[in-house]
Amino acid sequence: MEQWKRIPSHPRYEASTHGRIRNSNGKVIKQNLVNGYPTVGLAYGSAYVHRAVAECFCEKAEGQIEVNHIDCDRTNNVPSNLEWCTPKENSQHYVSHGRGVQTSYNLRDPHGKVYIGTNLSKLCRDFGLQQGNLHKVVKGERKSHKGWTRGGSNV
Repeated sequence: MEQWKRIPSHPRYEASTHGRIRNSNGKVIKQNLVNGYPTVGLAYGSAYVHRAVAECFCEKAEGQIEVNHIDCDRTNNVPSNLEWCTPKENSQHYVSHGRGVQTSYNLRDPHGKVYIGTNLSKLCRDFGLQQGNLHKVVKGERKSHKGWTRGGSNV
């Protein structure tokens, strides 16, 4: 049986155990996909359905600010498929299920030191580089970025 609960962050709306959202008049709101995630238009903006359902039906611990789809299906928004998690846990789950692609890199900095790894985002943060440009270097679409080049022939 479908159960409804008021959404704490959107008190004029309710979420259901079937992953649906309705307004205060009881009208179920049509869902649209945004980057693969169902969303609903509200009187004052929009909301992701999975977050609204999780707010109502899933326990949340401190530091858990993202909602993970356990089966990796972004359209499956029933409470038993959702869980609050940290950003790190969410990323790890995504990658461990073959959904995320980690680009490995082999780069040489302007001083000749070679860096090999898979977390290009962290490398860019650590050295003040632009990830998009450095990713092009890794893929061979660009010769260099701020003096950083491809590190060797095994790339």
